[in-house]
Amino acid sequence: MHTTSAIDHADDMTQTDDDAALEILDGGTDAGWRAAPGARAEYPVFIRNGTDDWHEIDVSIADPVDWVSIKPARLSIAPRAEARTTITFSVPRGTRIAAGDHELRIVLHDFEGTRFGQIVSSVNILPAYNLAMSLSLRGPLLRRGMVDGIVVRCRLINRGNDECSPLLRPDPDASLRFQAPLVRVPAGGDVAFDIEAQWTMDALPSYPRSFIIYGTYQGGEASAAIPWTEIAACLGTALPPLAIPEEFPGILPPRCIVSMAAAPQVERLGEQPAAVAPAVEALAPHASAVRVQINSAPAGHVVHGRRLHPWWPPIERFAGRLVVKPLPSLVAVAIAALVVIALLSQRMAQSPGPDPIGDFALLSHPSASHTARGRIPSISALHRRPSAARTHDGGEAAAVGLPHLPSPHQYYAVATPQRSAAQRPRLVASSGDAWRGWITHVSATNVKVYDPSQRAWRSFMLLPGFRSVYAARPRRQVALSDLRTGAAVQVLYSYIFGMRRAREIDLLSTR
Repeated sequence: MHTTSAIDHADDMTQTDDDAALEILDGGTDAGWRAAPGARAEYPVFIRNGTDDWHEIDVSIADPVDWVSIKPARLSIAPRAEARTTITFSVPRGTRIAAGDHELRIVLHDFEGTRFGQIVSSVNILPAYNLAMSLSLRGPLLRRGMVDGIVVRCRLINRGNDECSPLLRPDPDASLRFQAPLVRVPAGGDVAFDIEAQWTMDALPSYPRSFIIYGTYQGGEASAAIPWTEIAACLGTALPPLAIPEEFPGILPPRCIVSMAAAPQVERLGEQPAAVAPAVEALAPHASAVRVQINSAPAGHVVHGRRLHPWWPPIERFAGRLVVKPLPSLVAVAIAALVVIALLSQRMAQSPGPDPIGDFALLSHPSASHTARGRIPSISALHRRPSAARTHDGGEAAAVGLPHLPSPHQYYAVATPQRSAAQRPRLVASSGDAWRGWITHVSATNVKVYDPSQRAWRSFMLLPGFRSVYAARPRRQVALSDLRTGAAVQVLYSYIFGMRRAREIDLLSTR
């Protein structure tokens, strides 16, 4: 069996059964099988019987589809004769059937199901474009802190059966321009992107009713608009102003201004005869008319944007939303942090240590015997009463210049002669100050020392990784864990943001 064809796609139509008794012919068209979505296309198909027998056949599509039909499907062909049937293409609109070539197989069977043969051909589905566009306002376009236009969100929906590449352009009367992006929307696809539209002039002659964007594609054009009232509500005071028309546009151009020339001096001739007066009047020069130009007020440079002040007010409504300025906020946070640090340092410096509890006894300091008669001794410190078991520590305490350590359950007040501020010894470090006394509290970040001579506690901050702890005899570096409550130390310190920071701790004695 062999297929003959006079159309262009005859090379693509292939008869698969060479020994078949029936031959399939087309209608002799020159355009091939083509179908457009939404339209109906019909093509004749002829089947020739090359035998001497009658044949009852059934014509069908091997892979049935709902948009291809053959009528009539059953034929009775006489010997050496031809029969005609019609193939109809009804391609629906939309994205379900893509544009391009689709393969078809036409099969011949008899009424009992015996196959006589088949032919493979193709139909070309023409492209159909249908593009939908929508716009939404994202907000103002900021350039160097000023509003220079708007940002628009554009969405393109391709409801056709082929890829679409629209060319976007703005409405020429909208006073906005943008660079057209290159967008490709596949068949049945959905693409969204931002468009930055800038003002074309500083002052607008009038406000349009809407901002429109057009998208031109193959065979059509899509458009969408944003109402101007929505743009005005978003931009607020940053909206471009209207151009002020000239108050007197056609009174006089500037080149027509004529300055009045000074009239020449005329010598006074006194009393003239009546006959001479007309001659003298004719000789007198006449002043030219004065022409005045009225100009409108000079128009200053109009800037459609409004620059935000970086400091005041800290919160300002701009372009329809509240804008929090970072500089005032950072300054306020820094001032609040400094105030908190100063209050904490003052509180730590003034906070007393734990109040000693126990029985008290007023004892005399050994140096009180040398006090002059009539002078009142003063209580320099509050300590525990030394027990007999710990009297051997007196030599060590005297060596460091501090009273004896108290016993666990008894306290005493040491009476010492009064000393003036000039006579009181004070240790001064080479850089910063020094504080000598007993440790009442120690941790990884803080140490509190009580000075009997000052009758006060002081707290010192320890930075992370603090290691400047040294033993007095012999001088060597020790660990921070060697500092215990009750140990005599000397702290060299300095101030950071109002807080005392320990620079070095000298361990004088331990309990």
